[in-house]
Amino acid sequence: MKKIQSLILCFLVFGFISSYAQDNNEHVRDLGLSSTSLTSGYGFTYYWGKSNFLWSLRAMSMSGGIPLNKPDSINYTNAVGGYSTNYTSTSASYNFGLSLGFEKYSNLTEKLSSYIGINVLASYQYSSTKNWNDKINNNIIQPGIGLRLGVIYAITQSFCFRADINPNISYSLGKQIHYENIRKDVGADSYQITTQTDKLNFNLSNTGVTFTISYRFIKK
Repeated sequence: MKKIQSLILCFLVFGFISSYAQDNNEHVRDLGLSSTSLTSGYGFTYYWGKSNFLWSLRAMSMSGGIPLNKPDSINYTNAVGGYSTNYTSTSASYNFGLSLGFEKYSNLTEKLSSYIGINVLASYQYSSTKNWNDKINNNIIQPGIGLRLGVIYAITQSFCFRADINPNISYSLGKQIHYENIRKDVGADSYQITTQTDKLNFNLSNTGVTFTISYRFIKK
């Protein structure tokens, strides 16, 4: 965890020094719609800075679900006269992720440029499952740092299309709490089991491509 904090601090210092070292006076603001696939996983990305050095703030993986009914039990008798109980359950979940980074651009043609950058990642995941007589809650916090490699194509002066990959290293800190015998009418003593999870994650594949279509505001 301390190593990731040191990497994030170095990222911020290097980014601020680099942004002030640019000699291009063309200021750029981009607002884009990003997706990790062409059919799902949408988010927003905001870019600002000089045309050859941009900061970026990306909000991805925002989703959730809230149950509208309560768990209950259904009792029935099977064909041979035996007695059994069928339990239903409800669940809720939400998650969101943010990344802050900077990108250095190099012109390839008049409309096509490549870029390389560094980004700090942060995400949070929550889920809860409630059965008739027990409940399980999960919380996961995941900070990290990654590399961003991509290309940008100027469709027009105002619209741009980006495609990039984001290999990264992250640290997961999670906690699961399992509540047993939560119903007082059952007669059994209630208790809870807590499980702590610490994990270092590596995502060095090039299969997760992020696509972004953005509108550009230019101020001389």
